[in-house]
Amino acid sequence: MSVKPRIPCYSAKHKNPESQIARLAPFCACALLLFSAPALAAEVKEGDEAPRWMLRPMNATASGFKSVSINDLLAGNPVQPKAIIVSFFATYCEPCKKEMPFLQNLYTSYKDKGLVIVEVSIDTEPEAIKEVEKLIADNKVTMPVVNDKMNVVAKRHNVSRLPHIVLIDGEGTVKRILIGYESSQLKVLEADLGVLLGIGRWKNLPTPAKQEKKK
Repeated sequence: MSVKPRIPCYSAKHKNPESQIARLAPFCACALLLFSAPALAAEVKEGDEAPRWMLRPMNATASGFKSVSINDLLAGNPVQPKAIIVSFFATYCEPCKKEMPFLQNLYTSYKDKGLVIVEVSIDTEPEAIKEVEKLIADNKVTMPVVNDKMNVVAKRHNVSRLPHIVLIDGEGTVKRILIGYESSQLKVLEADLGVLLGIGRWKNLPTPAKQEKKK
């Protein structure tokens, strides 16, 4: 019985995308690629139209979303977003677990200003999916969380390392792709969201360091 390989976690020590996968194993426990080269879709780049997909949320009651569809969101159903964050994660990725409460904080603070955040779990095993449900409950997550069990959505977005954030504007254009979970990247996200949401620069954007101190 073959074991399905995993998308590796991002390693801050090696940011060169060409050497990252080859050098990742010593620095990350999850060091196997999910996709073989022929299975990869055309690369999604900043400035491209965002891939379209639909999945049902694992927390439909808490999120208020019966389904999550990029097409529906851009059409204003159930809400009209100014910015959409799609974040790919897995339970074996520790940075992803740290990122979840940060994104929930953003969602709680700015969803009324037009921000929609969708967390996409790429976990496939039943035990891991149960752990996702626990993370949702422990973090009191109200942003929609979907399970991409077959990794179809991840393939469409060419996800090769985790965590992987895609920022989409209200017209459906990919404005930013961020890989990893570092303060420097959050500052980029802060600036982008400030423009898209029309709120200028945020003074109280939470950072990983601040969150760790609260625990």
